[in-house]
Amino acid sequence: LQTRDDVIRDFLRPFEHSYWSIQGGNTFMLQENSSDEMMTPNRQGDWFDGGQFQRVHYHTWTPNDGFTSDPWNALYGGVTLATNSIEDLEGISDPARFNMTRAEVDGMIAELKVLRAWLNLRLLDFYRNIIIVTKVKGQSAGGLQVPPQEAFNFIEKELKDAIPQLSTNTTLGNNVAGRWTKGGAAALLVRLYLNAKVYTGTDRFADCAKVSQDIINGV
Repeated sequence: LQTRDDVIRDFLRPFEHSYWSIQGGNTFMLQENSSDEMMTPNRQGDWFDGGQFQRVHYHTWTPNDGFTSDPWNALYGGVTLATNSIEDLEGISDPARFNMTRAEVDGMIAELKVLRAWLNLRLLDFYRNIIIVTKVKGQSAGGLQVPPQEAFNFIEKELKDAIPQLSTNTTLGNNVAGRWTKGGAAALLVRLYLNAKVYTGTDRFADCAKVSQDIINGV
């Protein structure tokens, strides 16, 4: 990192990959086509594709179906990029060298942690037993999968720690599109709490209601 633009590019790189992951890497196939909401039927021989759409819809997939592992790779690509950028920005000891304030750098780090939490939340939803990644520099392999409660606790802490350092949609002005704000991070907490009983066996509906009301009230 030599200039302010270098820092900004480093900050934004994980966002580009993460936007792609919304529809790329078969995430749509695994989350939407496997649900009761929709299907991709065989139309007189078209869209049969070896029966993969039937297998995803009826939940009869096998490890040989690419859509079972593609989202893992796609989302961990984002986790890896976000973690790498977090490590880069956490290594900035003199923000003034880049014509930046400590608050600006800390805000970027907070957004990257929310971005990583969003990716981890989707991984938890897909796979339940996931790997928590907090360091990539100098690493050649991932860690072990952790129990769902440990992953839940990590995501919750990342979001709650980041929220105070995030901007709001009003302070960002025209630059708000695509950015993680206090409200956006709080919405992820709502999503996490809403599904807590499915993920961990313990409901967090009271916390879900409180954070939801805070969003409605503009807190």
